[in-house]
Amino acid sequence: MSTDITLSCDHNYRKSSMYSALPNKMNNELMSIIKGDDVFEKLFENIEFQYSNHFDDSFWKETAVLFNKAPFLTLSVSVFHPDQMLSTNQVTNSQFNKEIKIYSICFEFYCFVISATNAQTEQSLIEFLSFYQKQLHCSIFYCSFDESTRFNPSTIKISNRDNKNEEIFRFYSHYKTLLDNYPLVLLFVPSVVCYKIQRFYMHRQLFFDDTFFDAFEKYKYTPGDKQKESESQKYIFDPNDFLMLRYLGNGSTSTIFLYLHTKTFYPFAIKEFRSDLDNIDQIIEREQKFYENYSHPFIVYYYYGNIKFPNKPKKSFILEFMSNGTLAENIKSFFF
Repeated sequence: MSTDITLSCDHNYRKSSMYSALPNKMNNELMSIIKGDDVFEKLFENIEFQYSNHFDDSFWKETAVLFNKAPFLTLSVSVFHPDQMLSTNQVTNSQFNKEIKIYSICFEFYCFVISATNAQTEQSLIEFLSFYQKQLHCSIFYCSFDESTRFNPSTIKISNRDNKNEEIFRFYSHYKTLLDNYPLVLLFVPSVVCYKIQRFYMHRQLFFDDTFFDAFEKYKYTPGDKQKESESQKYIFDPNDFLMLRYLGNGSTSTIFLYLHTKTFYPFAIKEFRSDLDNIDQIIEREQKFYENYSHPFIVYYYYGNIKFPNKPKKSFILEFMSNGTLAENIKSFFF
């Protein structure tokens, strides 16, 4: 494969669709899950899907401009059998009894779903990703709901942020019953989930459209006629709108977890207090007053309010998620 192309940048690059839309069966499943569940409507929001049953020089050259600004890519690999075929005219009879690999590459605005219907596709894809990574020094994250699926070519450095897999597995486990009804969507959804979460670990200036960092500021939710505890509490939350992704850290009075607010796909740090301390109510009240009256980027800049989960004896605090780790981790990495 030649490498005589330039990864140029065009801020109007969303105007053209270079490849086809998803095959009918896959697109019908996608539309069905979007219409049937608000969470998946938010998950697939602002993503244009394009499909190809090949990956060669022409694909590489024609799509290069789309990849130029992406600060990172998420990649997933899945397999399916001919009885789940996307459409009968996209494979030959000789391929009918073979498993076919589906590659999904997601970045800002786009997801490319690529059906590897010939042996050259995977090699061409690896060459492209290797060249792309060397040119732009970009991170590539491999994502999968299936631990048995592997993709680790020697020419590509796969980024492996701690706990990335745990986050997407939590999402899949929570929605497994629903997703299992959409087997063709399952072929590419891991890369979408991974992208939508991973982008919060990047600097906002790296994106064409960074408004997703502020998405929750536009969200207003006060269920029924419930009253806020105080004016400084901006929202009253529904516990059913939160999905726990992973453990973040703990202290003497509380444990902090990363939660996903599914209505906005926005991550929060939720502080859950211990209930076995005699003075825990006073501790909670004192800490709440502090958050309501003070904010600083070196502490916690945003306090969004509190929430009472049905299975927790005490209310929990909803705080800004800072993606660069705990203070202890940063001190250790800086000085040692």
